[in-house]
Amino acid sequence: MEQEQPPQPPDLGDLDRQALAERGQAALGRLLASSGALLEAYRGLQPAAPAAPDALREVQAAYLAASREVGAVLQACAALEQREAGAAAPPDDDGDPEAVAALKARASELKAALAAQNGLLRRVMGKLRGLTDAFAMWDAHERHLIAQARRRRCAMATPVAAACEEAGKVVKRQKLSAAKVDESLDRLIALAVAARDRAAAGQPGAAAELVAAAEAAGCVRDMSGATKELHGAVAKLSKALDRAFDSGTDVCKAMRGVSFDAATLNRVIAEHLYREGRFALADAFVAEAGLPGGDELRQPYVALHAVLQQIKQRNLAPALAWAQEHRAALAAHDAATGAGGGDGGACAFEFRLHALAFTNALAAQGQAAALAYAQAHFGAFRGRHMREIQRLMCCLLFAGRPPRETPYADLLAPTAWDDVAAEFGRQACSLMGQAYDSPLAVAVAAGGAALPPLLKLAALMERNGQSLAGCGQLPIELELGPEFVYRSIFACPVSRDQSTPDNPPKLLPCNHVLCEASIAKIARGRSRVFKCPYCPMEARPDNTRLLVFPDVEWQRPSARRDSSARPPEPGEERAPSRLGAAGMAGEAASSLDWVVGCSVRVLTAHTKEEIGGIVFGYDAATDVVMIREPGTHGGVVNLRLYKAAQLQVLSAERCSAERAAAELRLPHVDRERAAQREAKALAQAEADRAKVGEGVTREAQSLFDALCKTMPCVWVGRAISVMDVVTVQPPYTPEAVTTTSDHPGALERVRKVLNAERQRLGLA
Repeated sequence: MEQEQPPQPPDLGDLDRQALAERGQAALGRLLASSGALLEAYRGLQPAAPAAPDALREVQAAYLAASREVGAVLQACAALEQREAGAAAPPDDDGDPEAVAALKARASELKAALAAQNGLLRRVMGKLRGLTDAFAMWDAHERHLIAQARRRRCAMATPVAAACEEAGKVVKRQKLSAAKVDESLDRLIALAVAARDRAAAGQPGAAAELVAAAEAAGCVRDMSGATKELHGAVAKLSKALDRAFDSGTDVCKAMRGVSFDAATLNRVIAEHLYREGRFALADAFVAEAGLPGGDELRQPYVALHAVLQQIKQRNLAPALAWAQEHRAALAAHDAATGAGGGDGGACAFEFRLHALAFTNALAAQGQAAALAYAQAHFGAFRGRHMREIQRLMCCLLFAGRPPRETPYADLLAPTAWDDVAAEFGRQACSLMGQAYDSPLAVAVAAGGAALPPLLKLAALMERNGQSLAGCGQLPIELELGPEFVYRSIFACPVSRDQSTPDNPPKLLPCNHVLCEASIAKIARGRSRVFKCPYCPMEARPDNTRLLVFPDVEWQRPSARRDSSARPPEPGEERAPSRLGAAGMAGEAASSLDWVVGCSVRVLTAHTKEEIGGIVFGYDAATDVVMIREPGTHGGVVNLRLYKAAQLQVLSAERCSAERAAAELRLPHVDRERAAQREAKALAQAEADRAKVGEGVTREAQSLFDALCKTMPCVWVGRAISVMDVVTVQPPYTPEAVTTTSDHPGALERVRKVLNAERQRLGLA
């Protein structure tokens, strides 16, 4: 097969200067247009594309043809210059001197014009060559991405993924088989009806003709072939499932003897069935189990599913009536969860229902109906939902347009109805005191996630002569994932026991946390010094602090101090709160508990520095104490901030009201210096923000940070400019480093740093 020869450039030797200029201008315009189209075509390629499409080849051919034509124009210009230079050569000495001078001047003008045009064309050709190099670099980058995607697909080809793929093939094969079988049955039925009509008319041999016609039509053969292919696909699926799952594993080995309360378990099962809307099955289960209070358990879910059914039918009236009926409870729930509430007690969920009704009216009835609905219902929500109302009003301007042409497609999405239905279920379950997710479904899902590690643990313990069923507590911690975390717990890192009221968590001076039982076991005495098991610092059991988790049920909220209380006046004694620091000097000192205005002497835990001064302030929420220490000269004082847990109080005494008022007077603040520090901090923040690239990857930002450590760098779009002479273009490889001037040292330095950082990040 002969290789296709590229088209030859046109012959432009007979054109004059004007024609060459016009031809060159047109060719240059086509070259620039084709180069832009080629760049867009390269950018539009997907990483997983196996090869360049036909459109890309056409753009490449147009670019090459235009570049050849520009080259031909340049050659023709050079030839014309030579011809005109020869024609403008000075004549013999016998000629007219004035004519010779005129010809020389004309030749000089032509040479200058040609030199200017040739210089412009050479610069354009240089830029086009740069574009060609960039296209080659992008092509290599795309091929690298394609290879990466293929390697990832190969790595993801797990047995479970293979089983899922075989299941999809079975589904497709079943549909094809069902279609072929239906078609064959229709043909058989037609043949049987025709044979019946012939037999009814008295024609002999109708049955034999039916059998022959069925064999000729191949109905039985087609049905057998279709079902055979389906059975083959099912057999492959069975083998894939055997490879993905070990059917020989006995899951009973992961079971432990746990006693359940039968009545509680039956109630959980009944609630799950009612929650799923399977009322007939749930009623039968309640009757057979003899569960008391079945009607009370059933009624809330009947109302819940009645409203959900109306929402699925695009009717929001029952949901709005329910939201208005429970408006006070919903508003209180919003306030408790931080979602806020509307003016006049209106809740966020009620506004969401009105917003959906507005968009539904806009889509079904037009702008006038939607505007009337907004005027009637949005006024009560303007206080807290003004931004949402403004976006909804802007939807009126884009009514009737396709979703891709409007910036408010999220408000008009069909999934909004499903989102509202799910939100209604959450709100209703919350008011009923129930979780949105079924406890039975969560328990089954958690058991499925924990089953593989439990089976491995059971096998390991069996090899060591142990039994999982006899363990009172699992020897390992099972990680089920964040979707199964519903409340905060604390487990001691030493004993692995969960905290209880009798064994609460305690904070050591080094900020490590252990349970009280573990501390007592390590210290072997209340006043003995022991070493923290996680750091070299020492502590005593009486120098630890009770750690309060707000979300743990057994730790009462009353044990926590209200941080919003009014600060005491100078000289006023505060009521004792929880201990600010263990190890205070004596019982009298411990009752002071960081009273503002109290004179104290403390010892820091880390530096063992002794500090004396007045308690200037104390924040119970963060456990931070501020001590006012006398300065070294000129009436200057030092204000020091410490974590109260890091201080050991050596002595403490109350001050008189006069001294407290004098000591707690606010010091002078130099506003000018504060403004200068603020301006300096803002300038530094702006400089730090300028070092963060927009639309770049994490690896690109890491490369920029590495270059910034030794050289001044700035972002120019997605490119990195180093010292204004070196540019690093995506994909930020050493080959993508270019320079705008003759600086080989800077170029090599940037390439060296870039290559080292890429190797550190694993990109080389």
